[in-house]
Amino acid sequence: MLKMMQSKVEYLIEKGFFKQQQRLLELFIFFSIFPIIKIFGITISFFFGIILFYNFFRKGLKLFTINKYTEIFLLLFVVFVLISSLIPEETYRSRAIYHYFKIPIQYIYWVLIAFFIKTWILYFNVERVFKVSFYALVIATVHMFLFNHIYYIYPPNAYAYIVVAIYPIASIYIQKNFNFIIFSFISFIFIIAVFLIGSRTGFSLVLFEYVVLLLVGGKIRRFFIYVLIMISVPVILYVGINFDFENLRYKMADQVEPYSPKIARALYMGEKLKELDKSYLTRLLMIEKGKKIFEKHPFFGVGAGNFTYYGEDINPRALSKHLHKTIWSYNKTSPQNSFLMILAENGIFATISLGIVFLVILFKGLKFFFIIQNDVRLNFYISFIALFFYSFILVTTMGTLFWILMGFYLIILYKNVRI
Repeated sequence: MLKMMQSKVEYLIEKGFFKQQQRLLELFIFFSIFPIIKIFGITISFFFGIILFYNFFRKGLKLFTINKYTEIFLLLFVVFVLISSLIPEETYRSRAIYHYFKIPIQYIYWVLIAFFIKTWILYFNVERVFKVSFYALVIATVHMFLFNHIYYIYPPNAYAYIVVAIYPIASIYIQKNFNFIIFSFISFIFIIAVFLIGSRTGFSLVLFEYVVLLLVGGKIRRFFIYVLIMISVPVILYVGINFDFENLRYKMADQVEPYSPKIARALYMGEKLKELDKSYLTRLLMIEKGKKIFEKHPFFGVGAGNFTYYGEDINPRALSKHLHKTIWSYNKTSPQNSFLMILAENGIFATISLGIVFLVILFKGLKFFFIIQNDVRLNFYISFIALFFYSFILVTTMGTLFWILMGFYLIILYKNVRI
């Protein structure tokens, strides 16, 4: 059976099937990054994905294969999500039949995307995929600053998330087609863009990605960076001993405020950030709500999509006097944490299943830092690390882009794969 499938794939390669589907794949990825066109509220990338699946099915090809135990846990995750969606422990909102099936269908589609990308992406021209990712990110950045106020696509955190997720993938194209100076110039454009929209975590993560990409570059580049670090360490130590950082912090905040008020506010707050920052305090409140839901409904949660519809007895004023909204308003707030959302909505089994997938990729990918060199999967891994941390302060799993990237991340698990 396996030989028959391999023969069919070889035959289709000769007939140019994958070349014919290349443009469809590129459009699918482009509009997942830059979802400017929607039909009845559904981004056009969904329709490109469905057509792509149909074309493979029509040729008698399996949409995906399962080759690793880790992938079984990803399947288990979607099974537990389906159980929590269709047979929740309680129903917390009046829903039509459509709403019962909407989120389960979305999750099936998303996980199918991840497995499809993992299985078939290497049969396509991946260089063109990286190129499309780069240009989609450039266009998304232009739109964010010039046209987003006219035709609204991205909230600030959504744009920051896209840059954090796609920048390491787009960097594969940049590094192969431009020199180091241009690569750094383009990188700083993305870094400054995230800084200007006021995403503190997004700014830190994109800067982290850029530094890591520098450190794992060519030998000459690494040599100069290590020399720079060796020179910088004693300077930093001297400054740390003799400099008035409190005064510097206020001066920096004054300079930053005209460009990024949110980051300036964080600098002004300093050590009082945890006491005064409403964004941070709201996240703490959502953790409290998630814990209470989990204590009541540990196995299958309250059902996918029900976190913001579940009214929990939370006390914002007990956490901080700076949380002024009503309990009802805070109960309608996003969990702002992917793992918290899954735990509360889908239960412990779904959380453990997805957690295992994340942890296996996290540890397996370390080899790209210490053993394997000059492999673009390192860029996948850098994107994964950043997105892993981002998932603790943002809901990242509810969208096509995350699952496209999950397909790339799963390739990290395979030996003897060259891209």
